[in-house]
Amino acid sequence: MMNIKRMPSCIAVVVAALLLAVSCGNMLEAPKAEGVDGGTGRLSVSMGDGRAVFPEELKFEADKELTFTLSGSLDGGEDKEIRSWSAEGDKTAHQVMAADTSLTVEAGQWSFTLQAKRGGTVVATASKDLEVKGGTTNRLSFGTMAYSDEGTGTVTVTISWNEVERVTSVVAGLYNASNDTMVSGTEVTFGTIEGAQVTYTKSGVPAGIYRLKAQMYQDDAVIGTYSELVRVAGGLSSEAERELGSLNTQYTVTFNANGGTGTMDSQTFISGVEQELSANAFERENYTFSGWSEDKAADAATYTDKAMFTATKDTPLYAVWEANVTIAIEGSTATITIPDDAKDTRVQNAVTEALAGNATLLMINDQLTDAQQTAIATALTGKSDIALVMGGVTAPTTTITELAAIDLAYKNGTGENAYAVASDGTHIITGKDGLDAWNTAATSDVSTNLTLACDIEYNANWSRLKVTYNGTINGNGYAIIGLNCSASNNAGFIYGLGGEGVIKYLGIVGGSFSNSKSINGCGSHAFVSNNYGVIMGCYNTSSCTSAGGSEDYGNASGISTENESSGKIIACYNAGTISAGGASASGISGGNSGLISGCYNTGAVSTKGGDYGYDATAITSANRKTINDCYYTQPSRGYENDSNTATATNITNVAGSDWTDAMNAMNAAIEAYNADEANTVKCNYRYVLNTDAATKEAQPLVIVEAPATE
Repeated sequence: MMNIKRMPSCIAVVVAALLLAVSCGNMLEAPKAEGVDGGTGRLSVSMGDGRAVFPEELKFEADKELTFTLSGSLDGGEDKEIRSWSAEGDKTAHQVMAADTSLTVEAGQWSFTLQAKRGGTVVATASKDLEVKGGTTNRLSFGTMAYSDEGTGTVTVTISWNEVERVTSVVAGLYNASNDTMVSGTEVTFGTIEGAQVTYTKSGVPAGIYRLKAQMYQDDAVIGTYSELVRVAGGLSSEAERELGSLNTQYTVTFNANGGTGTMDSQTFISGVEQELSANAFERENYTFSGWSEDKAADAATYTDKAMFTATKDTPLYAVWEANVTIAIEGSTATITIPDDAKDTRVQNAVTEALAGNATLLMINDQLTDAQQTAIATALTGKSDIALVMGGVTAPTTTITELAAIDLAYKNGTGENAYAVASDGTHIITGKDGLDAWNTAATSDVSTNLTLACDIEYNANWSRLKVTYNGTINGNGYAIIGLNCSASNNAGFIYGLGGEGVIKYLGIVGGSFSNSKSINGCGSHAFVSNNYGVIMGCYNTSSCTSAGGSEDYGNASGISTENESSGKIIACYNAGTISAGGASASGISGGNSGLISGCYNTGAVSTKGGDYGYDATAITSANRKTINDCYYTQPSRGYENDSNTATATNITNVAGSDWTDAMNAMNAAIEAYNADEANTVKCNYRYVLNTDAATKEAQPLVIVEAPATE
């Protein structure tokens, strides 16, 4: 069926027939007025208990407010309008009515009617009889408004047009909105047309939503159609008037392939008459047709294929194409190829489809837009067991939201392309030069974040970060390999970690740190000298050496030289060789004034006094605060306990010789740490048994990502 375009003054939805509940059970009874039978009385209008309750269809925006009109007839006389209330300022019509309802009317027996209108169409009606007394205030109370989907109702729609001589007959009927089949017994034929209009009326229609269709004939030819949704409510009549536009002006719609191939004939439309667009006949390799737009450069279609269209002018329509995202799944690996102009929704759907196919490794090309990368991140939300390689770079799903902020085309691993800077300043690195670039940036701005996108093969001398760092270093489970630092004092990755600083899920592997001075405050360490922040889920296999001398200084440690009062070292281990020429050598931290929890040491630790000499300790050489559930094999002493609590156990004293019991105890300590609300930086890491035969002796447990709370 075709639809004749309505004049601009017509509203969009034909009518919503509403049932007004006016029984005593759902309205307040007004007290009987005490007054006189003659003269005039005051009339106060309210709606039930003061609330106007409408169905969702009547909750309109500010520009579609209801208008309330009160009318009535006195003692069976002629009905007349008493007062109308419309929206005013930022108030709704009902709010205005509630503030202005004291009206003067003649005393007598009244029949009142309250109507709610929208755009001139009555959408709700309430009636009430009331004897008005003179000389007093009479209260008129209406019930709440709602519609009923039960019973039957009546549809009455008047359709008019402006070309009297052209229409000789009209056929109209109701169709089920769900399947577009005509409702039996609702078709009406108007063989005689008077005044360029017809009024379609059908009663006894079951409550529901229908489409009213009317065809305008000139003799045997259809020259126009009218089509609109109608809601029928039980016990009520839906009434509306519709004025149609011209019936005879013709317009041409042309079709443009817009990058595709093929041909399509133009299509003729009668002005205002809705008809179906021709089916698309164009094709485009590696693209899918999504519809039509009047804008050649549009990204989204305005009209779908074979959509109903109403022409008001000669209109060119351009094909809108969506680039295809291809998926090739082989075993558990899905290779996804994403064109530059692929929509983010198609990218997200492709990743979701690959996951539905049980893929656990996604191989995705590089040079993606930010929107495409964000779509990938959305599809992978919560998928911690999925490995992702983008542009040849492995990117754990926990950091894909960070990676989505950059162009992965930079990730080539060498030179200036060994890193990229995200919108928040985070340096995301894939090579040695990227780490050097971060070092320079963090020296100027100590909050510059660092994220590893792969293992970093450094294998060169490192100039340690000489500031107290307050950003976040996220290793993503990767390692910096061959980081070598020789200094007169405090040789290591960075000098100090401030109270806002975090280092997480990072390995420092196969490097060396050596300190030449043996005076107080100097030492060598793999990660930091003084830790005031949080180090978690990290490990070291590099060697740390501090010079010897007559003074008991020159500390060496695997993680930090000193863990300060606010410092926390959680779920970290050392498997590197630690040796100090002075008195203090420790696998985890030279001194502890903060918290060390769930850590272990298997690396050889020695001092000037020999392998098991004074202050050669697995966890710390001076515990001034708290050690929780730490384990060690080297050396035989776990810690020097100056004060407070310390739980560090030699693995030889643990029943589970395969480290299972130690693993469970340390994981429990991590969970306890996370449960403490005072620890705002949660540890999202746990230990699992190392199954790699080549490394499991030195590193019996390895660190994996896990939820902060199980």
